[in-house]
Amino acid sequence: MPNQKARGMTISLPWTQFIYENVADDYDFIIYVLNTEDRPQKLFMNGCYQGVKNDIIGIGTPSHGEALYDYTKQYSEHANKLQGIIFFNP
Repeated sequence: MPNQKARGMTISLPWTQFIYENVADDYDFIIYVLNTEDRPQKLFMNGCYQGVKNDIIGIGTPSHGEALYDYTKQYSEHANKLQGIIFFNP
């Protein structure tokens, strides 16, 4: 998985696990809107995307037809549909 700590996005792992404990796996994306006065220093832009899974075969995938990456199980054993996490901050 891409280094979330370097990007200041480590919040996504525990909060996403919490979401999947309480909500069914019906969504492709989770959007976090940070409710803070200031942007965390490690987030160098006002929004970013953290890809969790790219399983579309034939678009940007190796020639042998496998998905590029699938980190869903690191977020939750129930996160089968999750494609990515979006962050918006002030």
